Amino acid sequence: MKIISVFETMTGARLKDCFENKNQQLVFVVEPGHMGKAIGKNAVNVRKLEALLKKRIKILEFNESVIGFIANLIYPLKPMDIVENEGEVVITGGDVKTKGLLIGRNFQNLEETKSIVNRYFRITNIKVV
Repeated sequence: MKIISVFETMTGARLKDCFENKNQQLVFVVEPGHMGKAIGKNAVNVRKLEALLKKRIKILEFNESVIGFIANLIYPLKPMDIVENEGEVVITGGDVKTKGLLIGRNFQNLEETKSIVNRYFRITNIKVV
């Protein structure tokens, strides 16, 4: 609760959720439209928060649609297409480098993506093709 209060006070952005991922990185999920405030001009808020909390942080904008949320989550990667069908999401990576970054060594990036998406949406599987 203290971290959430510090984040909202420093940035002026409304926070939806905050948690720590498997890489010991703090993930802040902000309300739609509050991403600019959260990052700050020239990412000044990100740098201040990282120095204050002594942890790497990631700021993610929430989206009501699972496709939009995944697109925000994997940004700056730009997949060719993201399709959701009956609880299964298929991400078309395009080139080999993008696919590799989406999947990660030993599927760690893909597993991390699945766990974050499952916090907000009912998804059975995420595939990268």
